[in-house]
Amino acid sequence: MDFIDKIRNHQLHARGQVELIEKGKTKGDIPIEEDTKLALIQPFINNVFGYNISDLNEVKTEFLIDEKGLKTDYAILKEGKPIILIECKKYNDILDKKYITKLKIYYNNIDGAKFAILTNGIQYLFYTDLERENILDGTPFFEFNLFNTTDSDIKILSHFTKSADLNNARQIAEELKKRKDLRKKVEELLEDPPKDFVKFMAKQVGVSFVGESVVKEYSSLIKDVINEYISDKTNKNLNPTNIELEGYYIIKTLLKDIACSGKISFKKTDNSIIILYKDSKERTICSLYLNDIIKYIGLFQKDDETKIIINTIDDIYKYTDQIISKIKPPGPKSFVFDGEEYKVRFWKEMLPKVCAIMASRHKDRFEDILNLRGTKNPYFSKNDKDLTSPELIEGTDIYAESWFSKNGLMKQSKRVISLF
Repeated sequence: MDFIDKIRNHQLHARGQVELIEKGKTKGDIPIEEDTKLALIQPFINNVFGYNISDLNEVKTEFLIDEKGLKTDYAILKEGKPIILIECKKYNDILDKKYITKLKIYYNNIDGAKFAILTNGIQYLFYTDLERENILDGTPFFEFNLFNTTDSDIKILSHFTKSADLNNARQIAEELKKRKDLRKKVEELLEDPPKDFVKFMAKQVGVSFVGESVVKEYSSLIKDVINEYISDKTNKNLNPTNIELEGYYIIKTLLKDIACSGKISFKKTDNSIIILYKDSKERTICSLYLNDIIKYIGLFQKDDETKIIINTIDDIYKYTDQIISKIKPPGPKSFVFDGEEYKVRFWKEMLPKVCAIMASRHKDRFEDILNLRGTKNPYFSKNDKDLTSPELIEGTDIYAESWFSKNGLMKQSKRVISLF
């Protein structure tokens, strides 16, 4: 299993654990730090960082800092010496500066420690001693949010795993700090250009004498020009990627039987594409996060978005009903076969129902259905992993592909009936 898969698996685990903690709150349970450690942080140390939480040679809980009884929640060890200290808070705690003082004391009293992490199991703040040796910096050089990751975040995090060289991680930390410092200075420069910078820029465009009035005029001009440049650059970079366009066209295909194509559009953001439907009013159908290694589809209930991990872009088909219901709320549906009416909640249930009827009538040769397939992919399989949106056929161990449009489902149903 590669590192990206480890992150994805832990994300799924963590979301499930947070949901359980939240459900406990509704029953009167009070979230405690130990729940966060057990459900979120220990699995992260073990499954993402790769350190064996059950081996005291690698991880020590309640690590004693000094003879006065100071302890940090976890210490990751190498050759018996602590190299990474971890201080934990509850999953819903805000990791503000009040917690850094304690972590500084721990770090400053441990000889050989290289990094310190403050975490609530979802957000991980990484610290080290770049400003003064053996004195922990007051600001993190790297922040990792488990539920909001980018490719670059995952790459940086990989330098802190058991198999990585922490000396390289130190170099990464130094570079990240330089970048943060430079960014801060650039932001200050753009917000309030220094007089010397304004004079320099004015002379670059041919102003021979730069007095106070020119400085005042060009200060305003420079800020406007910089903002225009950033806006133009941002808009240029907000063109949809090929995979986003592919996702958009999948949505349009799913809706082609119930919505005018011209009423479906999209809006690009810096990390997603939002699919919109405009009739008497504009409404959001879904959002797609497809450009990072870990991909999501965002489904909406009123204004609340739920982000669901998808492994491939074809997984969008699994959410056909939710997508369609944003335009056409589900109503009673039925079809008639051989003089009898059958009711279904969604049209995608029609094909498995027809298959179930055929299975009950032709038990001796129903597996012939496995021979029905497309040019590249099967339409029926005993392995649900072979299909994009599998639906189990009642009374059998065979799954039917159900990602088709309503007309496509009708066509497939007729093919199954013809087969028997």
